[in-house]
Amino acid sequence: MRIPAILFILFTLNFVVACAGDDSSSNNFNNGNNINNTNNHNNVNNSNNVNNSNNVNNSNNTNNGTELGGTNLQCHDARTEPATYFMSADDSNSQAQPVWFRERILSHDLNRIDLQGLPPREYEFLNYYTFDFPAAPPGQILINTELSQEGAGDEFQLLVGLSSYPISPLGRRPFNFTFSIDTSGSMDGTSLETAREIVRAIAHAMRPGDIISIVDWDFYTHILLSQHEITGTDDAMLESSLDLLTASGATNLYRGLAKAYEVANANYSASYLNRVILISDGNANVGITEAELIGHEADKEQGDGIFLIGIGTSAIYDHQFMDTVTDLGKGAYIYIPDSAEALKMFGSERIYANTEIAALNVKLKVTLPPWFVVSEFHGEEISHVSTDVRPQHLAPNDAMMYHAQLLDCGADGDKSGSEFIFTVTWLSPFSNEPRMVEKSVTLSELLDGPVLNLQKADLVVAYARLLVNADLLTATAQEDARVDLLSRISQYYQDTLDPDMVEIQGVLEEF
Repeated sequence: MRIPAILFILFTLNFVVACAGDDSSSNNFNNGNNINNTNNHNNVNNSNNVNNSNNVNNSNNTNNGTELGGTNLQCHDARTEPATYFMSADDSNSQAQPVWFRERILSHDLNRIDLQGLPPREYEFLNYYTFDFPAAPPGQILINTELSQEGAGDEFQLLVGLSSYPISPLGRRPFNFTFSIDTSGSMDGTSLETAREIVRAIAHAMRPGDIISIVDWDFYTHILLSQHEITGTDDAMLESSLDLLTASGATNLYRGLAKAYEVANANYSASYLNRVILISDGNANVGITEAELIGHEADKEQGDGIFLIGIGTSAIYDHQFMDTVTDLGKGAYIYIPDSAEALKMFGSERIYANTEIAALNVKLKVTLPPWFVVSEFHGEEISHVSTDVRPQHLAPNDAMMYHAQLLDCGADGDKSGSEFIFTVTWLSPFSNEPRMVEKSVTLSELLDGPVLNLQKADLVVAYARLLVNADLLTATAQEDARVDLLSRISQYYQDTLDPDMVEIQGVLEEF
């Protein structure tokens, strides 16, 4: 079964991890107050600390994918006993950056100089592209692990995929979707037409009896449609409402979102899938525009099961604002530039991964053998301390992706029996019942296992980092890296016929 691995976040949180010696706050590699920015590539201000504007200064706090002084420094705090890491991949729905980069590069709006220094959100790339993991049994999460060794050396690449169970059109809950559509002046033209296409794509996946409501807003809010039951794929009342959308005036995103939640609460049904879908460029310039306040409006509804899905449509939309709102609202964060992408993200294969919920508050714990450390992590958060890592939600028909580089800091010897333990905890979305699954596997078993998904993940991460020159290569070295990556992608495509490689290859050829 081919499961889309899709996920969202604006800030690049690429971690080079130096291992700490005890489970205290000094071992925090990244938490909610420690967010990476574009100025931290080379700013090192103590023995193991990569500095940024919000970084808590301690001896073992790291926050991006740059090398920290080589193997000796990375191994400085390697442990003689098993080391535990708690990891977050954001949720499985963050996926805006790869689409935005693709569109900007293919349309020649941005070049290498424009992209250089932007934060690479590798996890959004891992979420957007698809990986071939088996599905979990109903109500469960399946732990998939792949590991490769760099030659005969001490570096390893690790991929963990937490796959959920599938649902089908016949087995799904009825939909009750409330659209909050930005019709301010900045949405005029293509952005507003794309908003219409997004609603049409979602409506096309609906069945008679599903419910749609539409709130549009500029400075003021208007309810165009409330608790309308879909009659079919070409619903006349829905089309009439979409025809009424016109762009003008200032932006009051807070009012638009608050009104959408008011409508969603009034029409709430416990047996339905209740969602607010925000479509905007995120340029909130009037009213209460602070992202924290708007995120709270979304976040407080989680107990009632109304999550927020955020969709950007403009080439110049505010990524950080939209991402922050949806991050707090625990919903998907998507960039959709046209009708083709709307059908891709909300067609029969992906609509449930972008709207439904299979597991709440998912958290991965990885226990490594003695002397092994995580030297680089391409997710959102990682720490030795469980409370420093925010749990995330997992959708059905989906997988959470965790990609990391490991370093063996121990002496040479036979380590084939070294044990890796992967533990996943979560809550059932319908009963809030705690769940747990664990997988124990030896180093030799991991190295003897399949690596096809890991090979693809390596390529996707390299692609994400190359586009923004995250490794600070010279112009010549960046071009050499591009040519080498194209060769590797071509070989992988020959071996797998993976269509994602065709898309990535096309972008790199224009880059």
